[in-house]
Amino acid sequence: MSLSNPLVSVVIPLFNKEQWITQTLYTVHTQTYSNWECLIIDDGSTDSSLEVVKNFIQNHPGNWRIYSQENLGQTRARNFGIDKASGDFIAFLDADDLWMPEKLELQVKAHLASPDVGLSLTSYVIFKQGQRDNFRVVTCSDSKKMIADWFSLKGFGGLIESTGFVKKATLIDFGKYSESFSMTAGLDLCLNIDSELQVLFLRRPLVFYRISPGQFHKHENILISDLDLMNTRHAKSSHELVHLQNLHASYIYWSNFRNQGVKYFAFAALRAILFLDRRNFPMLYFLLSRNLVALKRGFIPRKNFREFLNMYSKE
Repeated sequence: MSLSNPLVSVVIPLFNKEQWITQTLYTVHTQTYSNWECLIIDDGSTDSSLEVVKNFIQNHPGNWRIYSQENLGQTRARNFGIDKASGDFIAFLDADDLWMPEKLELQVKAHLASPDVGLSLTSYVIFKQGQRDNFRVVTCSDSKKMIADWFSLKGFGGLIESTGFVKKATLIDFGKYSESFSMTAGLDLCLNIDSELQVLFLRRPLVFYRISPGQFHKHENILISDLDLMNTRHAKSSHELVHLQNLHASYIYWSNFRNQGVKYFAFAALRAILFLDRRNFPMLYFLLSRNLVALKRGFIPRKNFREFLNMYSKE
């Protein structure tokens, strides 16, 4: 490994993202850190995603590599990318998310300055296409607490799938992404690394996380199955297991109302407050407070966020 200029392998699993993949690849192409390779793992796309990628690469020279496989899911696609990666470090990126130009440069510097760091994550901005205000910014000052709150669902996730930066050797040591999970494989990997190594969190928002219809994370039946396995694998005691199960059940309770629309969620929230629903009120508080805080963080820099999104929406 070059001590000052290590090769970074960017791993992007791709499945039916023809509308967004060009913007995503452009944010890789415009990174201020130049020693990268980008592995796009087409996971059996049935739209024109692969053609869009090939056209982009033809017009934007770089160290691009395309692989195709049958549809095996995002976890296996990431693991395939890890196996094929030549870099000393691996950075993950979802096919509809965006990176700030300094993202790789800052994480390379952070890891070279602290070789004992096992994994770094960054703050991120939650956005929808065409959004101009009310951006939410997810950040933290304590990575251990952030990962714990992610596990309990009291807090936002760490989004390792687009913010994560880690040595390839570390991923191999920890068994890569567990293929026992679909939606929570990233959380499982973070918990494993955090149990033995330091996880560094960069406070600057360096990733834009796109919310769009039909995203995989909205499949709650898969989430419930994943959480059941997560609980048995990572709960440290029977008491913690019961506590996590209660929190997760409450999260699913509120998620069901949210999926029915704002009116239904508001009515359920009012009922929980009026009738002192001790089982579900704590999670309601966590959900509302974390979003309000994230909105507050996104208020002042909203103009910069708009400018960034406007620039990349032209691609």
